[in-house]
This record gives sequence, structure tokens and C-alpha cells, in this order.
Amino acid sequence: MLIGVPREVAPGETRVAIVPETAGKLIKAGLQVLVETGAGARAHFTDEAYRAAGASIAADAREVFAKADVLLKVQEPRMSEALGAHEADAIREGAEYVSFLGRDPDSEAAKKLKARKVTALSMEMVPRTSRAQKRDALSSMASVAG
Repeated sequence: MLIGVPREVAPGETRVAIVPETAGKLIKAGLQVLVETGAGARAHFTDEAYRAAGASIAADAREVFAKADVLLKVQEPRMSEALGAHEADAIREGAEYVSFLGRDPDSEAAKKLKARKVTALSMEMVPRTSRAQKRDALSSMASVAG
């Protein structure tokens, strides 16, 4: 299974979906990881750090979106200058997509994902209970931010 990590295109977004350490753990578990060149730069993770963890570096976003079985992002899909299209339109049909997606099942992004038969997991919909808090992305980010 190929995990794809494209660069975030939302204005002001400095996060990346996975860090090199996590990429290494996924690879150790038998998965392949493909990271778009520069995807971690704004979060201070170099392409070399991802390579050292065993990840492959894609030349551009189009390669990541076309090849990934599972796409990991922070923000919901949106128009991308690099792709010249909406990110959801570039996802391989039948792929899986994990990110924050918002709570509106009728949003443009949700409709586009559905049209491409993409299975999408919206991270903000993971329950914020004490039992699930280890997996709750909002709590995790809040604890990192302080």
C-alpha cells in the first residue's frame, strides 16, 4: 500500500500530514510512503529527512495524487495552482483520503470526493472523548501547540 503526502496548499498552512519519524514507522510496518518534494519544508522537515526515514520523494503533487492508495493531508482538498485543478479531482478514483474535511457533507470537497469514489475520513469527526483522545487530532495538535 502506498501512502501519499502532498504539500499543503492552504494559505498560511505550515503543517505537514506526517513527519519523517512517522514515515519511518509506516515503512517499518511494510507500507510505502511517497512525499511530495518540499511537503515538510514549512514545518522544518527536509526531503533528506524523509529519504533517511525510507520515504520516496515525488517530483510534484500530480505524482502523489495519481499514485497514492491513501492520501494524508492536514487541510481539506482545495484548488491547487500546482495541479491546475481542485485536489479532489486529482485523487486516484477509489483511493482513500484522510484529513480535516469540515462537517458539511454537502461541501464542494465532499461532493468531489464522492464523485471520484474516494473513501474519506474527516479527522475532526473522531470523537473527543477521553478514551479516544489519543487518536483525536484536535486534542493532539492542541497539546503540541501548548
